[in-house]
Amino acid sequence: MNDRQNPRDSFGEYALIYTRLAEMVATNKLDNLEIVTLTMAMDIVWEVARLIHAQAEATAHALGMDLVTEKKLLPG
Repeated sequence: MNDRQNPRDSFGEYALIYTRLAEMVATNKLDNLEIVTLTMAMDIVWEVARLIHAQAEATAHALGMDLVTEKKLLPG
């Protein structure tokens, strides 16, 4: 990957969906606030990231594949 390539170019479809979902949820939560400090924004982003990460891990486990590479997970 060169310096100008977007890392998302190598993401699988599921990873792109979960990334976009996280962005949408965080944006929605932030848009509903009148005043947002940097600390508040970071807290919301991390809260959403943890939520979506848990869902993505559950999906990866159910499908038996890594969502970014779309390759089978090793048994373990």
